[in-house]
Amino acid sequence: KPKRFLTAYNFFFMHERALYLEPSSEEKEKSSTTAPTTSTLANAKNTQRANVKRKHTKTHGKIGFCDLSKLISKKWKGLTTEERKAFDDLAKKDLE
Repeated sequence: KPKRFLTAYNFFFMHERALYLEPSSEEKEKSSTTAPTTSTLANAKNTQRANVKRKHTKTHGKIGFCDLSKLISKKWKGLTTEERKAFDDLAKKDLE
């Protein structure tokens, strides 16, 4: 069964999640959103398309999913069209 394509928000969420969970996440929370780096997006893209089930790992304990999604959705709503363009381009590539 083919997987559905990812939206611009999905790519943004993966990018922001990777930034929040880095060791120096306190500094990243205060800074403005940057363009997605190849390392954060490549890791997210590789893990989400694999058909292999991941083994269970302990949680990071930094932030819960509910709180994380609230923070990221607020950032998404505050993005300008120029900031969203990189994620829209990624979504268009995934659609093809």
